[in-house]
Amino acid sequence: MKKLAALLVLVFLPGLLSCVPLAHGASGTPVITSFIASPAVITGGQSSNLTWNIIGSTSVTLSPNIGTVGNSGSITIAPASSTTYTLTTGNGNGSSNASVTVTVNPLSSPPAITGFNVNPTVISTGQSASLTWNVTGSDMVRIDPSVGNVSAVGSQSVDPGTTTTYILTAGGTTGVVTSTVTLSVVPTYSTSTPYPAYPIYAPNPNASNVPAIISFSINPPIISPGETTVMTWDVIGADSVSIDNGVGNVPPSGSLVLNPNTTTYYQLVASNSYGPVSSSDMVTVYPLSYYTQPPVIQQPPPVITPPGGKQGQGNGNNSGSLPRINNFQSNPPKLNVGQPAELQWQVDGATSVHISPDIGPVPPSGKMTVAPNHTTVYTITASNSNGVVQHPQEITVPRTIQGTGQNDNTTGSGGIKH
Repeated sequence: MKKLAALLVLVFLPGLLSCVPLAHGASGTPVITSFIASPAVITGGQSSNLTWNIIGSTSVTLSPNIGTVGNSGSITIAPASSTTYTLTTGNGNGSSNASVTVTVNPLSSPPAITGFNVNPTVISTGQSASLTWNVTGSDMVRIDPSVGNVSAVGSQSVDPGTTTTYILTAGGTTGVVTSTVTLSVVPTYSTSTPYPAYPIYAPNPNASNVPAIISFSINPPIISPGETTVMTWDVIGADSVSIDNGVGNVPPSGSLVLNPNTTTYYQLVASNSYGPVSSSDMVTVYPLSYYTQPPVIQQPPPVITPPGGKQGQGNGNNSGSLPRINNFQSNPPKLNVGQPAELQWQVDGATSVHISPDIGPVPPSGKMTVAPNHTTVYTITASNSNGVVQHPQEITVPRTIQGTGQNDNTTGSGGIKH
């Protein structure tokens, strides 16, 4: 019977022993029962939790950059890149360790519009322009209005009838971005009709006593139909002052509100017993039409040239002759807003030379750079004791683009040249 009991103990003892938890490893080292990263894969900027449990340890460290921890616990981490974390435990019998890796995927970026352009940016009615674009990282690209869905990289010809802002939209799972360009559409205007020549007044021994036009201007110089502008003037020494194109006789100084329906060229004439003088200005009304021609001024008596005298000669030696404007021109005579032009002039026989608007006294010969932002008529006035001569030079600044084939006179030069 004793032998049977001993045999039963030998048979069942191993099974009984396997049901008792072990506090140490086979050699008494600590046991890491769990070490987990959840989630094990994240996107840049996200976080993960490390959890662990250890039996029989007297010291526990977690690396990198964490340090001493307890036998069980959890911690939240947010690595910038993929990182392997190592748990190291120890007691008097030895050490154990375990590792987990947290994989960090790069942060997804929204689509990028690297280019969206229109060329040219200004066209005339009936012309076309080209839209070009380049997009990366997008699942969908479209252009509104009128174009629709397009590929990520491409170009498209457009010909809107009016000024249009195009919107490019690029979208994907990571976001939506937009970009815009504006195509301006303007009518084709013409300012090619030349201005009439100014009258040249006959010499007069008392010419220094003719009236003086201190100022004559129209502001604003460009209006739309239905809008108004203000004409102002200041004259001294005149018996009569008149302005053409429906204005009539006016006092020596004053102002007048104008509302012309078309582009109009105004001329002020001031007279006394010694003779007339004149000045001019223009109001441009868009849509542009041809200006009204100034009237022909009745000429004073014919010039009586002293024996041996030659009109316009002598660079200051007047000898009974009027000054002579040999050259007054601009190069180019037509330009776009923001572009410069060069005024050039050469005058003989003058004691005073003046260019308006906004320039003032100048030497008898010279050149100057100007950059008007609208069509402007520059007037050179040359005088001496025998009289006054004037000549205009228009610089056209149209609300159109160059190269339309209509009135495109950007090469060469305008003005008078003898």
